[in-house]
Amino acid sequence: AYSDLDLITALMDAKKNRNIDGILVLSPHPAHITLDRTLLYNLVDARQDIEALKDHHVGQLGQGLSAAYITPPTATAVMLILQEYQVKLYDELETQNSKGSKRVSRNGLIINRSEVLGKPLRSMLEHRGMNVIAINHETDDELVKRVMPLSEVIVTAVPTIGSGVGYRIPT
Repeated sequence: AYSDLDLITALMDAKKNRNIDGILVLSPHPAHITLDRTLLYNLVDARQDIEALKDHHVGQLGQGLSAAYITPPTATAVMLILQEYQVKLYDELETQNSKGSKRVSRNGLIINRSEVLGKPLRSMLEHRGMNVIAINHETDDELVKRVMPLSEVIVTAVPTIGSGVGYRIPT
């Protein structure tokens, strides 16, 4: 098994190797790895950060900016699916005084708050005009029951119940 030092050394070696195009730091880490995952994400060169989890990418995404090297691929895939199906994130309403239109946000619900999908997707949707609530398996069922009927767009990406960490929408 790799030690913390072995893992750091491997990441640093990969970072220096220009023949390596991408590095994926999986999470959760094995129990014997005691390093903070944010530290590990930040050891990866921004150009090699496949999941866009390095602080550099997270910060740019939070500001609504495109990352210089990569955008979070899973969240980007969801955005492309929404675009392909022409899902509206907001409505343009004509104003009463005929001076143009007013943008009215639609309500979205993301059932996932992970660093890989939920957080970047929420940021992407919000920066494109949607009101977004993100929940996970720890969210109170009564809150979920109140929020779901108000949501015009629902995105879910959670493990199956059989995995032991799944989520079932309360009814």
